[in-house]
Amino acid sequence: MFVSLSVLGCAAGTAGPGGQRQLTLQFRNDSSEEAHILITRLSDNAMVGSPTVIPPNTRNPVTIAVPEGDDWALYVEPSLSDMGPMLFGSEVSGCRNGIAVAITVDSSGNATRSSPARIC
Repeated sequence: MFVSLSVLGCAAGTAGPGGQRQLTLQFRNDSSEEAHILITRLSDNAMVGSPTVIPPNTRNPVTIAVPEGDDWALYVEPSLSDMGPMLFGSEVSGCRNGIAVAITVDSSGNATRSSPARIC
């Protein structure tokens, strides 16, 4: 089972607590189960903060906290396609006016990502 995470026109660059910044993603979960957004540090694979839970069958903006800099990756679970990170901090570290990425996790559990040549 999977979630359709549409990360379209995401806001980026908003300062958050403790050396973090906020990203707002448009998340679409077409599955019948919860999806989880996990942020990990690339340097040690440690999870940063708590997972963001996305209810089943929802399409809502979701704001997540990510570390400053580019030493992080975003994962979506469950992920039957096992494609690894959906987004890297290095892809959006220079973004100030939002990002445009679409991540879809369908009802069969397959995750895909699409984005324009310019994410920012």
